[in-house]
Amino acid sequence: NGPCKVKIYNGVTANGDGANDVFTIDNISEFPNNHISIYNRWGQLLYDEKGYDNITKFWPRKGEPAQLNSTTYFYVLNLGDGSGAIKGWIELLKD
Repeated sequence: NGPCKVKIYNGVTANGDGANDVFTIDNISEFPNNHISIYNRWGQLLYDEKGYDNITKFWPRKGEPAQLNSTTYFYVLNLGDGSGAIKGWIELLKD
């Protein structure tokens, strides 16, 4: 019975309806030493967090969607367990 695998959802609809408003990673609480970085398509770091938990530490932060474009963003997730980094994309939709 080791830690659960994470499941990463690539869609965020930051429209304030309470569903899919933030980037969600299932079972991330099993990896408390995690570290995530989120970049725009030009490689500019937009978000950098240790201990991402979907509840108190999440992206986009409250009020931030108004400043972000509806586009694709990229993440690098280190689970903090000695495994390799997980890289992928996030599609942010605001409408």
